[in-house]
Amino acid sequence: MPKPEVSWDQKLADNVVKAGRTIADYAVQNFPFLIFDQDGNVRWEEAFEKLKEINREPAAVTNEEIAQALESLAGGFKTEMLDELIANLPDWKIRVAVGMGMGAAKTLLKINKRWVKELQQKREKLVLTMLQHPQTIQSYELLKDKPYLTKFVTDYVLFKLGVPLVKEEKVLAAQPAGEPAPPRT
Repeated sequence: MPKPEVSWDQKLADNVVKAGRTIADYAVQNFPFLIFDQDGNVRWEEAFEKLKEINREPAAVTNEEIAQALESLAGGFKTEMLDELIANLPDWKIRVAVGMGMGAAKTLLKINKRWVKELQQKREKLVLTMLQHPQTIQSYELLKDKPYLTKFVTDYVLFKLGVPLVKEEKVLAAQPAGEPAPPRT
């Protein structure tokens, strides 16, 4: 039986999804570097103290514990912090691959405004769906129960893809009564 033909539009959409997934996964995998530098020195003291509350042995922390510490401080950092950190990591091959994917995705998003609107509207749900892939399932598992950290990663992915954020009034108006507003990034 012949394979069904994949439309050009679907191929382009797949490239945007792949770029978004790569950016999100790369961000999640580099969370430890928000707290520690490449030499293991503390970069962010407040996050390190929160991490010590979770695990008294900071040398033996897990990615889950790092994510827990960052979730509790998600309002205290900005996408620019992660962007600067990733730009300065020594693995230039991954930076180039991420950069090429971003460039292609940005171009495709400029052509298709419908995709931009979908990314703006579905935000965290869409990023989590992108991460439900065999290659990025660990990142999905780290984020799925951490709404503030998921919002941070989503903001970062949209920032890197050049997707403008919707006005904050709309975000706050959509916030259910009695729940705190998402942290600003």
